[in-house]
Amino acid sequence: MKLTTQEKFQKMLYDYGLFEDQAHEVVEYVKPFITTTGGYKITWDRPADEYPEVVYGAVFIFMAPYVIEWAGKNCPDAWWIPMFRAEVKDGK
Repeated sequence: MKLTTQEKFQKMLYDYGLFEDQAHEVVEYVKPFITTTGGYKITWDRPADEYPEVVYGAVFIFMAPYVIEWAGKNCPDAWWIPMFRAEVKDGK
């Protein structure tokens, strides 16, 4: 089964410990920040394999502070938050 770009990011978040519904909510939350940064438009509903893996890694690091922000508002005690803090630290 081929994933869409959105589903790929959701799976990446799920693999970091988020529940599926949380992963979906986080991607929806982060989309506007990704879309308005750098003037590049992600095609969320297209096949994920249209982007190279390096794009997913770079965008995932970019997403980390927004994931933490979302978690602070919706599930501040989530066990997976420190993993995203590590992404922010390592990505700088």
